[in-house]
Amino acid sequence: RTGAFRRINLLMSAFLFLLVVYGTFLTRSGVLADFSVHSFVDLGVNVYLIAFMVVFLVLSVAIFAWRAARVPSAPLNYNPYGREFSLFAAMFLLFVTGVIVLFWSSLPVITSALGMEPRAAEVATYNDFALPLAILFSLMLMYSPFSTYADATTKPNGLWIGVGFAVAAAFGFGFFYALMDTGFTYAILFTVVLGGVIMYLLRPGGPNKLIPALVGLGAASFISAIAGVSDLLYLLFIATATMGVVSNVIVLAPQVLRNWPVTGGHISHAGFTIMLIGILASSAYSTNEKLIIPRDDMRQAFGVMVGYQGMEDDIMQVNNELKLSMVDDGETVQLNPELYYSQRMDGLFKKPAIFRTLLQDLYMAPEQILEAEASGGVTLRRDEPRTIGDVTFTFLGFSVSEHATGVDQAGLRATALVTATTNGVIDTVAPAVIQRVADDGHTHLVDDPGMLRTPTGDTLLVTIEGLQVDRGEITLGIPGLTSAGVPERLVLDVSRKPLINLVWAGAILIILGTGIVFYRRWRESIDSSAGTSRA
Repeated sequence: RTGAFRRINLLMSAFLFLLVVYGTFLTRSGVLADFSVHSFVDLGVNVYLIAFMVVFLVLSVAIFAWRAARVPSAPLNYNPYGREFSLFAAMFLLFVTGVIVLFWSSLPVITSALGMEPRAAEVATYNDFALPLAILFSLMLMYSPFSTYADATTKPNGLWIGVGFAVAAAFGFGFFYALMDTGFTYAILFTVVLGGVIMYLLRPGGPNKLIPALVGLGAASFISAIAGVSDLLYLLFIATATMGVVSNVIVLAPQVLRNWPVTGGHISHAGFTIMLIGILASSAYSTNEKLIIPRDDMRQAFGVMVGYQGMEDDIMQVNNELKLSMVDDGETVQLNPELYYSQRMDGLFKKPAIFRTLLQDLYMAPEQILEAEASGGVTLRRDEPRTIGDVTFTFLGFSVSEHATGVDQAGLRATALVTATTNGVIDTVAPAVIQRVADDGHTHLVDDPGMLRTPTGDTLLVTIEGLQVDRGEITLGIPGLTSAGVPERLVLDVSRKPLINLVWAGAILIILGTGIVFYRRWRESIDSSAGTSRA
């Protein structure tokens, strides 16, 4: 608007294109193959990508050097009360953020070039600098709605501003850092935020405009503390971001009906701060529970019941879906996350199902299917009765003979003598195993089941599943009476992401505000063309 930074804006626009090409190089060159699932292995095109970057880097810098002297520019007014300074500060924060992200994203390239073992930055590294920068962004978004280009003529009182920042530093370092041991980063950020608020309060008319934002700060801090937010850095961020939302809404509200085309910037700024709050809440306070759900059964997580009813198709089938049912407040919802084997990826492909509510989202992410296990048996100790269902079993001992009966081949036969008592009626069951010798000399065991009659007249087969002669124990398998075994089970990771809808709401507001700005500029260009034609 004022002509400042026209040259640097052109150069940064050229570098924006170069960064896109560089990002392509990072993902396609293979340098991130060991660190990111979004990266490719070396595809053999590195020489072309590097040549492309070098050519356009030289071309961009050469053209800029050739034309820069002929690009008109003007000095920037650094008055902190003016709109120019607000825009400059916000753009500078974006520039710093970009440089930091560029450095850590390039760490594998840098370490390789220095002959070191390639390594990449951890996710926590990005969070460590992103949160402080987000607090500074929120402070600027609180400050900028009340700044105008005319305010650049308001002379700031340097003495009182210095006193204000001194008071802020006394609280930040004297109270929080020294007494509460909050850390150096928090002390600096608190000093900057409080000093910025005091600086604006010292501006003519500042208190009247800033009081609603300060009320929002207090309300947000109180609600967050009640909700369990104990991290002071998170509290400072939420409070500062809320001030940014309130400030933009205050300026926006009277203009909506009176002159809505000028509201685009305020809508986008409010959306950005809302999105920042949603990002913090949904990531820092995300929790998860891991469930193991037997087929046709249900388990509880985060106050809802989740049931598993099997797969739509075989796990080798592409886009295969799992059948889940979720009961929330008596209402049953069907969910279908995907879990299938991908030959291209040579592994399981997983896609979560999402249950959306106003205050939170629940992500149902399948991890694996545990196959059903065979039926379990009942272990009996000698002369110790044990009741299974309506039948009481007593193991009396073993009977070993050298000749098998009732089979084609002779061999060593071990018979278990077991009594089964049902409603006072005693029955004798004699399951056995026979050791056979094959023609090649190898031995193997063959079951010779015993018969058990139930009170209903059914006949159950009783087999020996294990013998522990030295301990006087025997394990019997009785299908239909003993355990049916362990069914198929689903390992499901259930994640709760609170207030994630603020992310989507903020993004929608940013898009809406951007659209309004485009419409306003389009109308202004038409009106300008019409005025030129009439002249």
